Amino acid sequence: MMKSIAAGTAALSYTLTVFYFSFVSAGTLQIYYKWAGIESDNLLHVFSFVLLPFLIRLMFSTKLFKAVIQNPRAWSVTIAVFLSVILEMLQAAMPTRHAAVLDLSLHSAGILLFLACDVGFEKLQK
Repeated sequence: MMKSIAAGTAALSYTLTVFYFSFVSAGTLQIYYKWAGIESDNLLHVFSFVLLPFLIRLMFSTKLFKAVIQNPRAWSVTIAVFLSVILEMLQAAMPTRHAAVLDLSLHSAGILLFLACDVGFEKLQK
């Protein structure tokens, strides 16, 4: 039970963090990027959407969810894609941000990278 709560908390906290940084004004983001030494956020988009489905998969793989979730990988990918699309749609409605097809492409690349790693790890375990 504690693993389920911890995994759920990690997945939710990370999701909220991704959404927070997605809604902060571009000027504020540039301050964060400069502080962290980041030149471009393209790799952040990819990495964010590798880690997001991984944390969701981790949550769905716990005992609490195993009885309800039959395919944690599929659900993780579906939820990550849904969150990516919602995030970009919400950004399109914000005056300080904009939606970009490039961002969706980078999110998709991250999700595909997660999928490849997850399938690869599963094959290594067998």
